[in-house]
Amino acid sequence: MLRKVAIIGSQGLTSHDDHRRLECYPWHDVARISNLSDFHVVIINLLSLPLAKKVDWTAFSRVLSLSSVGEILGSGGLIVVMGDPRIEMTLPRVSGSGNHQGSFLEQWSGVNCDWDERPGQTRKIDFADDLDSRRYRRYLETFDSWTYSLKEAKPRPDELVRAFGLDSGLAANRELRLNIHVDPFCVSRYGTMLAGALRPRVERRYGVDDFGRPMFQVVHEMGSIVLLPPTRSGESESIELILLDLCEIEIHRGEPPWAAEMIAPGQEAIDVQAQAIEEEIERKCEVLDAKQAERTAARLALRLLYEQHAGLEVVVRDTLRELGADVEDPEDPTKEDGWVTVQVGGQIFEAVLEVKGTEKNAFDERGLRQLAEWVSRGIERRHKTYKGIFVGNASVAVPPVDRTNPFGANFATNASLRGYAAIKSEDLYAAYCLKKLGRLDVERFWRDLFQTNGIVDSAPYHAVLLDAG
Repeated sequence: MLRKVAIIGSQGLTSHDDHRRLECYPWHDVARISNLSDFHVVIINLLSLPLAKKVDWTAFSRVLSLSSVGEILGSGGLIVVMGDPRIEMTLPRVSGSGNHQGSFLEQWSGVNCDWDERPGQTRKIDFADDLDSRRYRRYLETFDSWTYSLKEAKPRPDELVRAFGLDSGLAANRELRLNIHVDPFCVSRYGTMLAGALRPRVERRYGVDDFGRPMFQVVHEMGSIVLLPPTRSGESESIELILLDLCEIEIHRGEPPWAAEMIAPGQEAIDVQAQAIEEEIERKCEVLDAKQAERTAARLALRLLYEQHAGLEVVVRDTLRELGADVEDPEDPTKEDGWVTVQVGGQIFEAVLEVKGTEKNAFDERGLRQLAEWVSRGIERRHKTYKGIFVGNASVAVPPVDRTNPFGANFATNASLRGYAAIKSEDLYAAYCLKKLGRLDVERFWRDLFQTNGIVDSAPYHAVLLDAG
């Protein structure tokens, strides 16, 4: 399973492990984090803060809110804080007027911490039998002095209950409680925690000890917030140790800007060759783009076989233009589907179009009645008598070879009596193919179309197309 690790406060670190994904967010780019709850481990690198030019604490508090902490820890996740967590954050007031200082750790953890500000050097490391905590051993090997320690950590029950989605009555329950268990890895000689984990957990009361104090047993334990102090090691080494020992991620650092500007021996010749290859690829891509555009244009006519509605109307008009006609687009898309003018020899032929597409096997006479209306509009508005041409595409979900004749006897009779020509869009496609092959007698095609009253006989076109292969 993919294990995701986020580091806030670092940049330029990558991992080549297919099972572990490392994502870095420098302090100035915290707002880019979309969902911190999606990570199994979140590392907050406070060691880099002194060098940070800008920190957007408002964005940070939005990204690492108490609710997202509840989602991370509630699913067994881990939040690791590297560095002094006592810092203050500058945040806007809820009222919207001015800013206020908020405690970094308490702002998002739901825990109130009591710190001991005295420095010291004597410490005791004890990982007991906890295999997880032993992962911090190498990190703490260079920890030999401190300026603070943790005396006590108390939960804010109401806030944590909401964050973890627990029963709202838990905070007032006398038998159950939400507690913060302090698990120190390293302590001062007087017992304050120098490094360790804060583990939220639900506990049940089961009795009292010899002094009358209540005793509790763990009912449910969440993930942990681990606090790691600064050590003698530098920031880079500290981050690498934690990623390797805790997350089993071996990192790879990208080139710093100053190194990226340097030229290594033999690099110049390679750069020249690489540039030539890039230019050749760019030229090839341009040729490929042009050929893909040509391919797309060449396949547009196939839409005659499957399109309906406006898509079919457009490709019918374009195909008629390819066959030599002057086709005028309709001014009103709810009326006729185009006006056709074509010159054959010294004769001018004019027609008005009705284009229909359907998933049904046959057309009814409604299309012919609409065509009659368009012919009448030609007489009234253009003062001409236009030939009515019906172009139909039926059974659009079926391959053309499996389709039946869509023009029934009544449709054919009606079209003939009205003097209209009806042609299937697949027959129009056959004529288009012959034109592209140089096998179409274009003048004959137009004469046949305009002289037909009823269904156009397209068999000759298909026969020639079959002969052409």
